[in-house]
Amino acid sequence: MPTFPYNNFQLVMTAVRDISVGEEICVSYLDECNLGRSRHSRIAILRYRLGRFFFSCMRGGVAKGNKNI
Repeated sequence: MPTFPYNNFQLVMTAVRDISVGEEICVSYLDECNLGRSRHSRIAILRYRLGRFFFSCMRGGVAKGNKNI
């Protein structure tokens, strides 16, 4: 679980396996409880938590026409 142990904006994470050079690491802004919600709900949660929230991920871009993704 990512943490902020220094009470600043520095995120600390521990890998559960070796990470290869150049391998992409993805961090979700949502906890696991909210990942299964509809696209509309996820965006509403992020906007509530983060204020002005804009996304450009592939899933969000592809899902614009479908509220259930």
